Amino acid sequence: GLASRLVGEEMPVSGDLTVTVRVDHSLTASAYELRVDGGSGSLAAGSVGAIRHGLTTLAQLVHHGMPETVRIEDAPRREMRIVMLDLARRWQEPDVVSRLIDLAAWRKLSHVHLHLTDDEAWRVPSRAHPVLGEIGGVRGHGLPLPPMLGSGSAPTGRAYTPAEIAAWVARAHDLGVVL
Repeated sequence: GLASRLVGEEMPVSGDLTVTVRVDHSLTASAYELRVDGGSGSLAAGSVGAIRHGLTTLAQLVHHGMPETVRIEDAPRREMRIVMLDLARRWQEPDVVSRLIDLAAWRKLSHVHLHLTDDEAWRVPSRAHPVLGEIGGVRGHGLPLPPMLGSGSAPTGRAYTPAEIAAWVARAHDLGVVL
C-alpha cells in the first residue's frame, strides 16, 4: 500500500519471486540483510521494524527494475532518524501530513515530529478549552493571530480534528514510524 500510494501505480510484476523472511537475533535491531538470486530471495533482520525496512528496500528495487542478483546489508548509522513539520507556524492540509508520514517510512526514517502548538498557533483540539482551537488555529488580517510568513491577509488554518490526528497516528503505527 505504501509503494502504490507514493508511486501512484501498481507495482510491476516481472516473474515470480519467493522471499523467505526471518528475524535473526545475531543482527542489531535495525539491521537487515537482503539477498536475491533469480526467483528466490531471503530477508534476515534483527527485528520486525528492520523487516519492514528490508521489504521497503525490496519494493524500491521492484519499482526501479529488479536486478537478477541483489545483496544488501543495511543498518542505519543513527537509531533516531527524524523529520519535523512545523504546523503551528505554517498551516498544512491534513493530506500533506499523511503524505509526509508515507515519505518518512519510504525513506526509512524512525520518527515524524509534528510541531502543533506554540505562541504562533494552536492546532490541537481541546474539549476542556475549545476556544484554543477556534481562535488559536486561524491566522489572518483582523484576527487575534495576524498573518505571517507570507500567508496573505485571508484567514488561514484551523485546529486539526481528533479524527485527522488519530488517522495520522494509525498510519504512522502501521508503517513503523513514531509520531
